[in-house]
Amino acid sequence: MHQTTESPPPIARRDFLNGVAVSALAGWSAALSPRQAFALGGTNPEQRWGGNDTPTYEVAHALRDGAFSDVGNARDTGELHDVVIVGGGLSGLTAAAALDRLGPESLKILVLENHPLPGGAARTDLFEVGGKRLLAPQGSIVFQVPTPGLAASEPVAALLAELLPDGESYEVPHMDRGFGIVLPDAVSGGSRLYKSLFEAPIPEDVRNGYFAFLEESAGLYADEEWPRKLEALDGQSFAEYVTDRGWSPAVYEWMVPELANFYGLPDRVSAAAVWRQYGGGPPQIRSFPGGNAALAIALLRSLWPGSIHKRSGINEHVSDLFDFDALRSAPGGRSLRLGATAVHVKHAGNPATAEAVDVTYSRNGKLETVHARAVIMAGGAFVTRHVVRDLTEAKAAALGRFIYAPVVWANVALRNAAALDKADPPFMTILSGRRASLLVAYDKMNTAGWAEHRDPARPVAVGLSIPYFFPGEPAQAQAVKGRHELLTAPFSLFETAIRDDLTAVFGPYGFNDRRDIAAFSVSRWGHGYMLPDPGLLSGPERRLAAVPQGRIAYAHTDLDGFCHVTGAAGQGYRAAEDALKILDSGR
Repeated sequence: MHQTTESPPPIARRDFLNGVAVSALAGWSAALSPRQAFALGGTNPEQRWGGNDTPTYEVAHALRDGAFSDVGNARDTGELHDVVIVGGGLSGLTAAAALDRLGPESLKILVLENHPLPGGAARTDLFEVGGKRLLAPQGSIVFQVPTPGLAASEPVAALLAELLPDGESYEVPHMDRGFGIVLPDAVSGGSRLYKSLFEAPIPEDVRNGYFAFLEESAGLYADEEWPRKLEALDGQSFAEYVTDRGWSPAVYEWMVPELANFYGLPDRVSAAAVWRQYGGGPPQIRSFPGGNAALAIALLRSLWPGSIHKRSGINEHVSDLFDFDALRSAPGGRSLRLGATAVHVKHAGNPATAEAVDVTYSRNGKLETVHARAVIMAGGAFVTRHVVRDLTEAKAAALGRFIYAPVVWANVALRNAAALDKADPPFMTILSGRRASLLVAYDKMNTAGWAEHRDPARPVAVGLSIPYFFPGEPAQAQAVKGRHELLTAPFSLFETAIRDDLTAVFGPYGFNDRRDIAAFSVSRWGHGYMLPDPGLLSGPERRLAAVPQGRIAYAHTDLDGFCHVTGAAGQGYRAAEDALKILDSGR
């Protein structure tokens, strides 16, 4: 690690757990874990970094531990909504937008969001360095133009095109779309950045197997039988598939960093999931400033246009764009309630004949109940199965089938781009043998952001993915162990790893961590990735989990079998159609 003898400039440090800022005082201390920090409390309700309070965390974990089974003391607001949407992430907001377009104008919709800001995992850090504002996503990074196996329906594709009409201008240039890689350098004893996998000194057996896989998967969707091929591949992990194909096991080991970044637990991801993602060749990807919060902003703007401070959107932070008091009290039949964690959702009677659903949520330490003619559960299955109280055994088992892997996403604001420009990495770089698995150069998200005559003194931000996995252990055991480590790790552990990893990549180009780093942001996502393990894509549970039960419909990107924007939007749209069918049934 590079050091200087002079005192370094002050560095801002921010710490988040599932998108919620750990206390404004404690979260900036390198000596405290999130659990210790949450115990201290004392958050600043005016800060703009994605969350602001302890209750979101505490209520969710109390719910997991069996609390709120009795909500008889909740205050009944007397409200009856046509549809209550539980979850204000991309699925929930898309469901609201679909209802707004497909349903009658008189439809009364309420969105409940447990965080202080909407958007789900699509949250954004905002840094101010050298008088320049830098946006960096906390988790949801790229908008991939999907392969046929992940494609949106025509109505969803049309909605996304309507919401993000200038999306093509944020397409990552073709020359920067492939992975770079950082490998140990035997000559210098340090590390070396290769701008392309094709340039890297890959062992011959690994090269042959890896490129054979890329060539085979590139033609997947040219075969009309591709759905059946994916179903056959879903019976084994990708690691097992590599061995069965007769390739060197080192092919899988070579791909571990990228598999970890996409799926969380690389040794337990289904071969079908990898083929589904890689099929068709290098994907066309887009990356908006601040990541996929751009879609959340567009959805909010379409639903509550009177609550916007500015007409611009993609280049702004959501907290700067919206008047949240106006959002909470928006006129008409579309409303958003922030800081409201649903804890008890149950039909008012037999689900087969009930005319309404009772929805109880915790807000400001108090319980309130509203009523709905239909409900859309737009959160992850790991929460939904605890919130809905009258699930059938089969439905509960289906929701319990999903496995979630933890990940840390770190953003680093740099005071200048001199070393980054000299290194000239592609948009995404695999970090082999490092604590982080992937580095993203946000400045390269589109041609405009990587202009030929750029100023090396400009501040920039980069992102790093730090997955948690323990090869050889069962998937659920890996996830639980990873969440424990993620929760208890002190901020200093991440800061040290980030400094070391950035020095390994950019040190040869003049980077000095003490001089050049202006701010750190660490986002700890305990359920960051939904793992498509063997059997999930082709098995019955995923389909059953998406089927409405009584007056309750289900959404979330989980149900698509992979965490991606189009899947989140598609599941929200489908659930909106399900909710309208429930309302039209006249029950």
